[in-house]
Amino acid sequence: MVISIFFAKIFGVFAIVKGLAILFRRKECEELVSDLVNSKAVIVLTAAGELLFGLIVVILHNFWFPGFAVIVTILGWLMVIEGIFLSFAPHHLTKRFIQYFNKPVWYNLGVAIALVLGVYLLYSSSFHGFYGGFHRW
Repeated sequence: MVISIFFAKIFGVFAIVKGLAILFRRKECEELVSDLVNSKAVIVLTAAGELLFGLIVVILHNFWFPGFAVIVTILGWLMVIEGIFLSFAPHHLTKRFIQYFNKPVWYNLGVAIALVLGVYLLYSSSFHGFYGGFHRW
């Protein structure tokens, strides 16, 4: 399950870094998203990136075992779903969707989730040995 540890560490570090960045620069993030949501090119590139990385995770790591491995799999599937949504949804719908979540309450919730998830993934992937918390039968 080396791939589980690999993805858990990537997602863990990313979640902690982005969570802290948003925590300390939330207002700037809100302004940035407000500016970027008007750009169709940014949305198309975001969709392509999410879909590509999500497919990599899902194809290499479609594990539904208890523990942090299932979180990695769920994150991969969420990226695939969002990438497909952003690819096919009309721009006005995508814009409305992004604007709905571009509010302080969602940023605060997102920061809390990102930090808890990031710490959990890093801890689980770093201190549970090769099997990453999987039970040996």
